[in-house]
Amino acid sequence: MRTTFSIVLVLSIVFSITMVQAIQAEDTCTVGTNVSVRGEIDNNAVNLEYPNELGQYTMGIADIKIGDDKQMVKMNCALLGEPTGEENPYVGHQYDHMIVCNDGQQSEIAFKTTIVAQDSYLPNVLTSDEIEDFCHNPGAVLGFEEKAEVNEDRFSKGLFQGASGNLRIVGCVNLVDSVVEINMGVEGALCLPNWQPSVN
Repeated sequence: MRTTFSIVLVLSIVFSITMVQAIQAEDTCTVGTNVSVRGEIDNNAVNLEYPNELGQYTMGIADIKIGDDKQMVKMNCALLGEPTGEENPYVGHQYDHMIVCNDGQQSEIAFKTTIVAQDSYLPNVLTSDEIEDFCHNPGAVLGFEEKAEVNEDRFSKGLFQGASGNLRIVGCVNLVDSVVEINMGVEGALCLPNWQPSVN
């Protein structure tokens, strides 16, 4: 009898925790569908000879997978990074990032990107797998982690219209033949009001 009661109690606690987590997930996405995002980004610092007074522009390609294995949209996206001139991550964000994707709608979204951590000693910031995936040897000069939050004040369209949420980015700054290459991984979730994977 005591054993049966204990099992019921444990199941009740697990169910309660699951319900709380589900409610919290719904609260973060009140309009739309909370959809997982993951992918990789290859980025270059551009015009190193003539940097913008606010910092260094970046340009690259993002290969993104949106959704789970049963309902997934794969995108290749152009990426532009515009420096804000803000050097203190505790005050503001360092980059405005804009992407446009080849999903048939030319979906577009913008992010406010903030540096969370960075260190020239890579293990202080990155896992061994992340170092292997994104850091060149030789050439890696800086490991970093960033938070990219959807900039809802900027224009968005297509699949990303009205989106909200934030993504975690980790990667390495690699110096290759005097060219700054920035290689990254991205993961997280976005709240997408227009999520229709069967259409994309």
